[in-house]
Amino acid sequence: MKNKAVLDASALLTLIHEEPGKDVVKSVLANAVISMVNLCETSTVLQRKYDQFTSQKILRWLDIDAIPFNQEQADIAANLNAQTQQHGLSLGDRACLGLGIILQAPVFTADKVWKKLDLSIAVNLIR
Repeated sequence: MKNKAVLDASALLTLIHEEPGKDVVKSVLANAVISMVNLCETSTVLQRKYDQFTSQKILRWLDIDAIPFNQEQADIAANLNAQTQQHGLSLGDRACLGLGIILQAPVFTADKVWKKLDLSIAVNLIR
């Protein structure tokens, strides 16, 4: 999956809510993927504002490729816990990073703390 970009839930929500940083996300959206875990996070946030039908409609309209969370991703996310725990990264955060590591693709996030991590992939802050 060369030339892919991996989006964190925070990046996708920035685009949906038209917040600062949305242009960065728009620029990579055509080549973007998201972990199913992060898609679930995004849907959960949307359902706090909209009903389930509207939330699903928004996500389908974006037509982003959601990658199922598998054993390899689970292992990497678990292994990242020791390195990321002090920074408070969640399972969703580590799922996004794990997918980026597997794909050797840059990740896009609004979470500034990710820049403090020593990873084998690029972390791009959207704002």
